[in-house]
Amino acid sequence: MIETVKQDVRFFYIIHGTIPEIMPNVAFRRVDKAEQYARKLLKCPYCERRLSYMDADTRVELYRHPVHVHVHCQFYMKCAYCNSEVGINIV
Repeated sequence: MIETVKQDVRFFYIIHGTIPEIMPNVAFRRVDKAEQYARKLLKCPYCERRLSYMDADTRVELYRHPVHVHVHCQFYMKCAYCNSEVGINIV
């Protein structure tokens, strides 16, 4: 039953901050394990797997809307595992 509900809706994130893996002007550098664990994990709402990492102080909001309603997003990320698209708006 959960799968049918996820097919009828689309998801988008509103992110207050930066995502180093996506933003081309932000340098993404290698860090040690302690700093890696301090990051937030942005997950795919369809399959619950990793989309991207971000800073620990970044605020993230997830919204859903019906498929027939068009919501303007800055860009879309495609999940590498389930190939579904998730909208991203960075504020």
